[in-house]
Amino acid sequence: MDRCAIFVDLGYVLAAAGELCLGTSLRPQMDCDYEGMASSLATLLTEHCGLPLLRSYWYDAASGGIPTEHHRLLAGLGSVKVRLGRMVQGRQKGVDSLMVRDLMTLAQARGMVTAFLVTGDDDIREGMTQAQDLGVRAVLVGVPGNNQAHTLVWESDEHLVLPQEFWSPHLSRVAPAVRGEEIVGEAPSTEQFAMQVGVDFGAAWLARATPEQLRSLHGLRPWELPAEIDSELIRAAVRALGELRERPELRRSARAGFWAALAQRNEQAEEPEPAAAAEEEPIGGG
Repeated sequence: MDRCAIFVDLGYVLAAAGELCLGTSLRPQMDCDYEGMASSLATLLTEHCGLPLLRSYWYDAASGGIPTEHHRLLAGLGSVKVRLGRMVQGRQKGVDSLMVRDLMTLAQARGMVTAFLVTGDDDIREGMTQAQDLGVRAVLVGVPGNNQAHTLVWESDEHLVLPQEFWSPHLSRVAPAVRGEEIVGEAPSTEQFAMQVGVDFGAAWLARATPEQLRSLHGLRPWELPAEIDSELIRAAVRALGELRERPELRRSARAGFWAALAQRNEQAEEPEPAAAAEEEPIGGG
């Protein structure tokens, strides 16, 4: 029986559709109805080609390869497989190779005649052309905007761009906190979120810190941390916020959150530990 398969780069979808529908590509600022999106995508694409669905494959990166709650939710859906690469220094590793592997495995086994590829990365182009050489029709599926490699578009058999109306029902902004009928505050900005990551990390670190580790903080300025602590903090921020190489302001906010956690501890301690020196960080730091 002829069947189709769907290959979804979740990082591409959330970044491109989030920017289109919500004006942000940052995951902490959006909620996604993953089950609804997966179901709508499968329905639309199977109707488009007139073939039954073999299964959908969803690809993402995770710190340490450990699935998050939404990864587990997707994996629990019928006819859905979740493949996880790793986050290494804020960058996805292994995601494209996982997609190419599944694409080639099904093509060689003649498990599908049509492959829907929801991605924008040129790194899968060679795998796509090899699948085409084996008789698979490759349909590139995208989000409106200049967010897919032109070479990938040119090599595909069909380029299907799904309109904003398709994506919008499945995405929403993080809701503000509500107490009774009172709105406590607006959804946090990205910098506020980064600072909260730092506060949470700092509180957890302080709970297990040794006296020697606490002494290592003496005399440091508010944008400084010992290398080992700073490395752990930035990894935590990357897990929550994504790539930070080009976002020094978010790294600064996370560090400020760490110092805020320390200041709060100092207020509660009988003998306060060192607080950061009250100096401003030079422009371009972080």
